[in-house]
Amino acid sequence: MLYLTLPKSACTTIKNIMYFLDNGEYYHNPISIHGDGIALLKWDSPDQDKYEAAIRNRKLAFTFVREPFARAYSAFNEKFFHDGRHSFPRPRRYLIEHYGAVFPVDGAEYTPADHGRNFLRFLDFVQDTIDDKVRIKLNGHWAPQKYVVESHAAHVNIDVVGKLEHFEQTMKYVLDLAKVDAPVDLAVRFNEGPKPPFKLDEIMTDEIHAKLTAVYGVDVDYFGYDSETAKWAR
Repeated sequence: MLYLTLPKSACTTIKNIMYFLDNGEYYHNPISIHGDGIALLKWDSPDQDKYEAAIRNRKLAFTFVREPFARAYSAFNEKFFHDGRHSFPRPRRYLIEHYGAVFPVDGAEYTPADHGRNFLRFLDFVQDTIDDKVRIKLNGHWAPQKYVVESHAAHVNIDVVGKLEHFEQTMKYVLDLAKVDAPVDLAVRFNEGPKPPFKLDEIMTDEIHAKLTAVYGVDVDYFGYDSETAKWAR
């Protein structure tokens, strides 16, 4: 099987499932699997001949997408709001210095309205990276999923584009298509990310909804998420 990575759409879980199918156990540090070019054959793996042979002989290529508003909010919280090992320090600083984001220090009061304003600044930043107006390049973690899938499809025919909201059923379908009969727990989850200070519906306003639609409406239309994103409307 060939998995086409789409960040913030269960990519860590899927890679660990792929590793389990090869090795009968999960990777020792689930998140670190992204940087290991030997654990799974990757486009930049040391053994390019083996990788290219695997691509030619694949039975199936697949990827997963996610409800775009929730995905964008998850990317903002994990990569920008939280300042930790898996955040993006340079884009985070850029959001503070050029877009006026104000993140709380320890003990400082921080309200849903504050978080909503920061999220709006993030969405402005995302739009500017899409339009190539800033020095920070568009990144797959916040790029509309349509762009990422189309970049993969330019090189490989994609057999299945699953929705994360139906992960277990669709992943089982993928394994069945690839004739994989090894038992695997599809309920397992890795790297669900740090919890946001507030849920998306706690910060949602008409302005945020309009901005999300402007930036990620392409995903809503392309992947048929109209009914799922409608729940966020105010």
